[in-house]
Amino acid sequence: MQGIATYRRAVALLAGLYFARMAWEVPGFHSNSGLLDHGWAEATFPYLWQPLFRPGQSDGFMRCLLSASCALSLSLGLGIFPRLCAGLLYLILCCSYRWNFLVASVDDELLHLSLFWLLVLLHHPEGPGRRMLALNFSLLYLVAGLSKWLSPMWRGGMALEAVMQLPGSRFGEALAGLDWRGLNWLALLVEPLFALIPWLRPGPARRLLLGLWIAFHTLLVLTFDVGIANLCCLASGLVVLDPSHDGCWTWPDRFAGLVLFLLLGSQLGSLLQPSWRSGSVAGGEEGVGWQRHCNVALWCFGLAQQYRLLDWIDERNYQARVTVAGKGQSWPAPGHLRQGLALSYLTPAPWLRPPTGQATALRRSTWMRWEHWCGGPLQLQWRRI
Repeated sequence: MQGIATYRRAVALLAGLYFARMAWEVPGFHSNSGLLDHGWAEATFPYLWQPLFRPGQSDGFMRCLLSASCALSLSLGLGIFPRLCAGLLYLILCCSYRWNFLVASVDDELLHLSLFWLLVLLHHPEGPGRRMLALNFSLLYLVAGLSKWLSPMWRGGMALEAVMQLPGSRFGEALAGLDWRGLNWLALLVEPLFALIPWLRPGPARRLLLGLWIAFHTLLVLTFDVGIANLCCLASGLVVLDPSHDGCWTWPDRFAGLVLFLLLGSQLGSLLQPSWRSGSVAGGEEGVGWQRHCNVALWCFGLAQQYRLLDWIDERNYQARVTVAGKGQSWPAPGHLRQGLALSYLTPAPWLRPPTGQATALRRSTWMRWEHWCGGPLQLQWRRI
């Protein structure tokens, strides 16, 4: 129980930080007059519909809604109506995630996954939720770790250096001269082993893996704009280090078991199939066959998950520069992942694969109001890292 209470406070703190940043960034991403053309995206992808953020709403309304989410996070941390607050935060985050799906990141994915498991644990603290969260924990590291072995750049020792030069790196080109090969190969070796952490007995092997696990996520928090996701992973350690349970299965536990089964099908299917970004998957769609059915079912429950993390660097190792003509200013600022994801749509390897025949229109700002948002015509340069 004490571990779950601490986990609740940790998730509440991370949710508060997340929604505070979303409220601050409303003019750039949530706003109907910002960078993203939300109306066009929803018309093109009807599955992005959600009830809270709509075309025509004012920036003030969106900021109030996201600021109210910070208040709900505080209430969750204090233990005031925790299940209600966690449920409302989960709903608001799912809507925000769909509204900004074109530039969604692993921060969005792992925070709303954390809120899901928190709801399960709050409903039945003595149930099997701990063990199911531990299984999800292991699945994440298994898929993220093994998929990197499919990447030539990771196997060659150059992937981490390239990742640290992408938009979203807190230091950008300042880190380009460092030799990252040792850390690159260490990540290849130990990341799949993190899946063993919940199941090892206390002892030297577990302490060594825990130390490497904490260092791994701390380094990513310090160097790349995925702080919320990595802190969510660390927070889960408050629960998964003791995955035992004594209670019976209630209906929320059974529903959580179904979600875990779908996650298993989705992510193992993703691991066993070629990356859709490589262009080798027929139709260029993420998920085929049973994997796609699992993804659709998870989406209906509000979840969108992808644990193949950073193995896409071979197809997406573009470093782009945008200059606003007449102003002489470069965009985006280093260390801002959403701006970097938006910027990727101007390169030959966009973050999301566009619909068939839309690639050229996409790079001509179909989804992104580049010139309106930046205040002038753009000059773009990019190179492979």
